[in-house]
Amino acid sequence: EEQLTGVRAQKINETKVRLAEWLANNPYQFTDGKFYSVTEEKQALLNSNLASYERATKAGLEYPLKWNSTGEECSEWTYENLLTLSLSIAAYVAPKVSIQQSTEVAIKNAKTKDEIDAIEINYSAE
Repeated sequence: EEQLTGVRAQKINETKVRLAEWLANNPYQFTDGKFYSVTEEKQALLNSNLASYERATKAGLEYPLKWNSTGEECSEWTYENLLTLSLSIAAYVAPKVSIQQSTEVAIKNAKTKDEIDAIEINYSAE
């Protein structure tokens, strides 16, 4: 059972690594035709940027919103457009996160090493 715990942990870690790779290699194409990174880090930065703007606005302070598409410099955004980008990215990423979560549950429920090994990790399927 201890060995199975290790095998499980390794396979679960693989689901997370592969999800991070998928996110890094599959930027989101927004309505402006440009591509935007959807890594966990970029999503956190984007949401932090929006939260800072919201706090500044409540305090009556100016807060310029800037963001960039992949490979380009930051440009100014309206709050509405940047919020739309953020929500669009969240909707784009959600099904992949769901795949990771359901795969992790399947790994935890597997009873043998062979069952664990047989579980496919695939973020490319629609």
